[in-house]
Amino acid sequence: MKSTALTIEIHQPNEDITSRFSSFSRLIRVVSWMYRFINNAKSKLPDRVFSSQLSVQELQVSETVLFKLHQQHFMSKELAALKTKMAVSVSSPLHSLHPILDCHGVLHVGGRLSQSGLSYSQCHPVILHKKAHLSKLIVHHLHIDHFHAGPTLLMGLLAQCYYMIGARRLVRNISRNCVICQKTYARTSSQIMGELPSARIMPAPSFSKTGEDFAGPVTLKRGHTRKPSYVKAYISLFICLATKAVHLELVSSLSTADFLAAFRRFVARRGCPVEVLSDNGTHFVGAVVFANYQLNLMDFDGFTYIVMSVERGHDKWNAQQYPNIN
Repeated sequence: MKSTALTIEIHQPNEDITSRFSSFSRLIRVVSWMYRFINNAKSKLPDRVFSSQLSVQELQVSETVLFKLHQQHFMSKELAALKTKMAVSVSSPLHSLHPILDCHGVLHVGGRLSQSGLSYSQCHPVILHKKAHLSKLIVHHLHIDHFHAGPTLLMGLLAQCYYMIGARRLVRNISRNCVICQKTYARTSSQIMGELPSARIMPAPSFSKTGEDFAGPVTLKRGHTRKPSYVKAYISLFICLATKAVHLELVSSLSTADFLAAFRRFVARRGCPVEVLSDNGTHFVGAVVFANYQLNLMDFDGFTYIVMSVERGHDKWNAQQYPNIN
């Protein structure tokens, strides 16, 4: 005769079945299929259910069973006291909640909202413990189902159906450990700014050290006739590097001659600057070339001083030295 070995695995009744799952909806559906199989095995053939879809009632029954298993593991003393119609111990963390039992034997928060128009789950939320894996699955399910809700929104959603002891820390951990949330709300790296030049931080008279640039174009209306013509113009900005004062001059074009005319008006109004900083625009380069040419022909101190300041500004250009004028 051939001998056959039979292996029997015995599970402890207090084993947490929820620890095998990482999704609350999947856990509910698996338990619902298990209960359908048990009910079909106990029922006769005409009373059996062979539908490929789970009903809402089956899902609710599975959720109730999971809540009962959870509370029997974490709140056994409170359940035993309420089933014998005794008061919860004063040392219990649930004493201030005035817990009650529903018709299915699930522990709920008491209160005085029974006469309100809210649903039963909102008036008397189910009591859960933060250390249970079932609580983590519920918080994670709400976090994903509401498009990765933040901690504040999660606390509000959780309070509508559940009362979880120490829920705030669990909610923060779920939100912090979410990979998608970490990528979406990641902190941007901040660039360390360089040292400010001496022209920006040393006291000096207004416009003694000036930065120059152009803005525009802007549209100007020429004439006061019924059908005036419109021309394009630009704004020449002279910015004091020490005080951030701004001087504006209207320029009709980006030519060297128009820039020199604007620069002469600026000097006549604000005084001769010691240093002028600008970029390498063609009108600035042309102004330096023109100034050097005039310098070789003339020997006038005032004009020579202005010319040399433009030349130095062309050689020492640095975009970092401009102040923020927004």
